[in-house]
Amino acid sequence: MSNSSLTLSDQRFAELQTSLQQQAPVLASEANTLLLITFTDILATLIGEELMSSILRAAWVNDVTDKTDKEFKNE
Repeated sequence: MSNSSLTLSDQRFAELQTSLQQQAPVLASEANTLLLITFTDILATLIGEELMSSILRAAWVNDVTDKTDKEFKNE
């Protein structure tokens, strides 16, 4: 996919990914943690803690289920 076909937010996420990949793993992990905390704090402020928690739990359960399914299929 060329850069011209990416949206501005896609470009920014790609830049963030590139930047994190260039960092030491400890620094990248710390940055990732801070980004997640910031995102969840803003989301909770906008939609409420209960709804935010519910959405994230559902997303993580689906992600874990998808990864587990893929691991079993690869065996």
